[in-house]
Amino acid sequence: EIGRRSIIIVDCPWLLVTRVPMAGDVTHTPTVREIALAVSRFLHRRQAREEQSSAVKEVDLLGHSFGTAVASALARELASNSGGSGWEQDQSQDDRDPDVAVRRVVLMDPMCFLPGITKQAQLLRRTPRDLAAELVEEAAPGTPEPSFREVIAAVVSRPEPCCHLDDEVAAANERRRWVIFQTYFFFYFIFRDLVYSWMNLRALRGSEYLDRGHLRSMNSQGRLLTVLAETDTMIPAPLLRDDLSAEAPKESP
Repeated sequence: EIGRRSIIIVDCPWLLVTRVPMAGDVTHTPTVREIALAVSRFLHRRQAREEQSSAVKEVDLLGHSFGTAVASALARELASNSGGSGWEQDQSQDDRDPDVAVRRVVLMDPMCFLPGITKQAQLLRRTPRDLAAELVEEAAPGTPEPSFREVIAAVVSRPEPCCHLDDEVAAANERRRWVIFQTYFFFYFIFRDLVYSWMNLRALRGSEYLDRGHLRSMNSQGRLLTVLAETDTMIPAPLLRDDLSAEAPKESP
């Protein structure tokens, strides 16, 4: 207990990047949405047992790294179903469990703002050359696919993920170098890892982990705290910081 508030820890061994789960039933790994639905059910049933008044109860969410995927899906689930999840929509309004609202959210090294992760996960089945050519074409239609020399140069000399250049041509070239670097970096140093590959194949299906505007809305209301590493090869931390800071209230730290 913290004062009158309780801490509820959601243990998600399927989302750890330290080891592949060796105990329990690993034939079915819950997806991000399934985990969020399970937590939502628990919170509503817990609230129904402890209901003392008709007031809407509030929770604070904290997630780190892949846990932010669950936090994103859970915040959306609690906000969009007011009074219950989709699994209980056949119940009458009077029979539903009490509402549980999200008061504040804390995200550390979040991945829920990065739609590119779904695209990068294709590296589990595709070559980096193929995917890099597709991403470069999407960023700048009509440009040639990366050459071998260009790939070596981008990997050896790491580009900056955020380039604020006045020259549009130079800025586009820097973005191209970053796409090439990150694609090959992910392929050789991220998706070759057994645990990371296992988790992406089984847990991160589709785009359920992505924020669909709800967390950004909370950010604009001063109800979201995002903690970022100063340097992060996987997450463009400076760009995300500037983006979220521009949307946050002026008085926010």
